[in-house]
Amino acid sequence: MTGDGMTGEGPLVIVVPALLAGVRVDRAVAMLTGISRAAATELIVRGEVQVGGRPVRTRSQPLPVGAELVVRLPPSTDRPIIPEPEVPFVVVHEDDAVLVVDKPAGVVVHPGAGRKSGTLVGGLLARRVRRTASAGALGLVLGGALGNLADR
Repeated sequence: MTGDGMTGEGPLVIVVPALLAGVRVDRAVAMLTGISRAAATELIVRGEVQVGGRPVRTRSQPLPVGAELVVRLPPSTDRPIIPEPEVPFVVVHEDDAVLVVDKPAGVVVHPGAGRKSGTLVGGLLARRVRRTASAGALGLVLGGALGNLADR
């Protein structure tokens, strides 16, 4: 499988919230696990993704609100993300639901094939210990998401 992301023992099981209703299953799996959409598609093709107790047949299938989404991930071969307080970024806004940061150019967002340390996720972990980390995203206990806005 390609892409660095959340992997581990046992399946990821969630009830699809209204926020994900209508989202393509490959996109939702990628967002929830931190893997690439190509890797999510591989899981779908191999029958490792189910919605409502049935294997997903097409990656573009929209998710219905309230359905159970099950993703069986392979065991992790990745090392855990380590908090890195030296990673530079500025907190622009913070409340209980949102954290907005200004990331300097050149700082990689999350570990990947070319970068294992010195990432924004490591910096966030050093400053946001009350939130949990997963191997491809800052896992905000499924209550939030790590978004990326392009500089335009």
